[in-house]
Amino acid sequence: MTPMTAPLHADIAALLPRLRRYARVLCDNRDDADDLLQAALGRALGGAVAWQAGGRLDLWMLRIVTSSWQAQARGREPAPGNVEAAPCGPALPRALARLDGEERLAIGLVLVEGLSYAVAAQVLEMAPAQLAATLLRARAALQAQLAEPARRAP
Repeated sequence: MTPMTAPLHADIAALLPRLRRYARVLCDNRDDADDLLQAALGRALGGAVAWQAGGRLDLWMLRIVTSSWQAQARGREPAPGNVEAAPCGPALPRALARLDGEERLAIGLVLVEGLSYAVAAQVLEMAPAQLAATLLRARAALQAQLAEPARRAP
């Protein structure tokens, strides 16, 4: 590590909890999320993607995690039922796992990470109106999936 890269490494390290949380939204389990984050960090720190000083490091890293997940998703289908119970219970992770990729990305960036529509659209390289439509579909799908157990209960 050179003196020039040390601050970048420290700034990325400070983002790790946030990046891991985002990876957990995208992946079906903790191990896959950790693997995704490791791959993204490898791309970022290995120079596979060039950091432009002066930009927002958090958005750059979120973009790398997103593109790493998309590349992995193209290579394999998610394993159904491969969802660990979370503190909020197993329903939400299962519902998130059933969303299509674009919907899961939008939910992760806007609802979990708290990015504005405009910034999330930048990360996903789409128009804000397209992001809004994707979020509308994703929210409706999540609500329907989370309501299913309640309808089946006696």
